[in-house]
Amino acid sequence: KCIMTSIGADFFDGDEEFLEEQQNKPLTWRGDASYSDWTVIIESKKQEAKYSVHRAILGVGPRSSMYFSTLFGAHHFKEQEDGGVSRILLEEDDALVFEDLLDYLYEGTLNASTDNAVALRSLARYFQCSTLLKDINGFIQKDLSITTAPLYLKNAWQHSDTKLEESSKRLIMKHFESIDDHALEILPTPLFCALWKDVECDNHLKMSRVVYHFFQQHAEARTATLLSELTSRITHMDVQFVSGFLEMLAQLDPHKQHDGEWLALDHLCKKCADSLVTDWRCFDTELCVRKFLNPSVRGDFRGTGRIAVRLMGASIELAKADYTRVLERNHQLQAAQERLSLKIDEQKDRITLLEKGARLAKDSLTYKDLEIAGLKIGIDKHKSRINQLEEQVLKLEEELRVATSALAPPKAPPKKRVGWSSSLS
Repeated sequence: KCIMTSIGADFFDGDEEFLEEQQNKPLTWRGDASYSDWTVIIESKKQEAKYSVHRAILGVGPRSSMYFSTLFGAHHFKEQEDGGVSRILLEEDDALVFEDLLDYLYEGTLNASTDNAVALRSLARYFQCSTLLKDINGFIQKDLSITTAPLYLKNAWQHSDTKLEESSKRLIMKHFESIDDHALEILPTPLFCALWKDVECDNHLKMSRVVYHFFQQHAEARTATLLSELTSRITHMDVQFVSGFLEMLAQLDPHKQHDGEWLALDHLCKKCADSLVTDWRCFDTELCVRKFLNPSVRGDFRGTGRIAVRLMGASIELAKADYTRVLERNHQLQAAQERLSLKIDEQKDRITLLEKGARLAKDSLTYKDLEIAGLKIGIDKHKSRINQLEEQVLKLEEELRVATSALAPPKAPPKKRVGWSSSLS
């Protein structure tokens, strides 16, 4: 029986391909509208799009939308009477990512990027999709950085997303000096002005660069009022952008500005002049002259004005030449100083060697002195020993003398001497 079963499986597959094809054919909103029971029409100012959807996915699925769930409820008969069609009006950015919302509801695919994350967050809140809101918030938390914060700020402001707008703003404020000089030029003028009021930065050169790049991107914002307002807290301008600011001032129509605005602009001109005087070495004179003598910049800028610009340029170039000569002289002095320093170092090395030799000689003499002191101590010890031995010899001689005296025979008594009288008798 086992053998027969094995043979049968080899010849008959039991329609496995058909079953797998049926099982791997999930519902989709793309292309084939099979089993679709609702139509969603997304309207925006520029376009209208129609989507065939399934109420079981949008209203009841694992990533369902509370908005559609309520819409598809039994008490909403008006849409059913209209053939199951809903028209939804969205902002242009939100309408562009509605398909990404459908992909998430059907497949769980999060097609998020820095560009569309705020719009997806807006749709998640609008259609009350909690799972999408959680996932998109997680993406934003990982993606929000110094680089992406300006774009998040712009998109959050456009979508009236106050929480995300404030978060992006705080990040920019904290790391303002690390933000790229061009990063904030994407902000709309009202948002940039509101942000600029809260900027706290001691690097005025960076502030002048950021303001300059903003005005370069927003020509419509180049008014006396905004130029004065956005540069009022800057005390020192980046000299590389002085000519750019002066060009903007030259392009203003004098007939459209009142006296108060021109007074404020005069302060800006003074800041540019002060910055130029301070950092004139870095100033591109020829570029500035070309800009201001270009007829397209300002047609009535002739005569004394042209002469003044030329004189300014010539003065700065002369100052640069003088400065170049001073630098060359400084380089020569530095070279001479380096040569002198080398000689001094050589003498120091020689002195160090002599000091080392003297220390060695001194150490040698000290060693000899120690040897002599040791020898003197040895001589004194030997002298003491000799004295002891001499005392011992004297003592032995005395003992020998005493012993010799004791061993000698006694002497005979002396004979009596006969006197003359006895002899005569």
